[in-house]
Amino acid sequence: MAFFFYLSDTSLKVFRYVFFSALAVEIFVTVISIYQWKIPVYTLYHFYIPLEYGLLTFYFYKTLDQEKIKKIAKYSIPCFTIFSLVLSQFHIGWTNFPGLNLNIEGILLCFWAIVALFSVKPHLFLPIYRLPIFWICLAVIIYHSGTFVMNGLFNVLRQNRYEVFESLRGVINKNINNLLYMMFIIAFVCSHQMKKYS
Repeated sequence: MAFFFYLSDTSLKVFRYVFFSALAVEIFVTVISIYQWKIPVYTLYHFYIPLEYGLLTFYFYKTLDQEKIKKIAKYSIPCFTIFSLVLSQFHIGWTNFPGLNLNIEGILLCFWAIVALFSVKPHLFLPIYRLPIFWICLAVIIYHSGTFVMNGLFNVLRQNRYEVFESLRGVINKNINNLLYMMFIIAFVCSHQMKKYS
């Protein structure tokens, strides 16, 4: 649906690739689980996290005005990608969930979201909560702050307290994940509604 939605805020086009890559990973993980293939499912997330960071940071890069901050955002993409893959190789292991990688990504994305919020230019006809950037920033901040502790404890709980792990993952991760995508949808709706003001 996101591929065919009208976007008055053209920087939102990057979310088409965010959604597509997230959906592809989740479908592949589901297929691996159903057919019980001998492929470590968490390996996919080690590659998805740098991709997601690159796409979301590119979105924030497009919304920022200050050249110095834009440069930092641009260079942070390859730096984080290399750091994340090195972390996976030498610290976490490809078969474990990359919770540390995800938390570092979250800290960086929350930083970009806050910078972007403070960089929002007032719209002549619309309050800030009717602007797509507001909902994107809010979604990123709520998602990463809400899942931070669970991501950090993910592997420990999965290996030692599996029942607790399943319960917490169902309550925390799945619900906050749903909230994240609901806010992204609101951003798309806001972008669509801005057509009349552009």
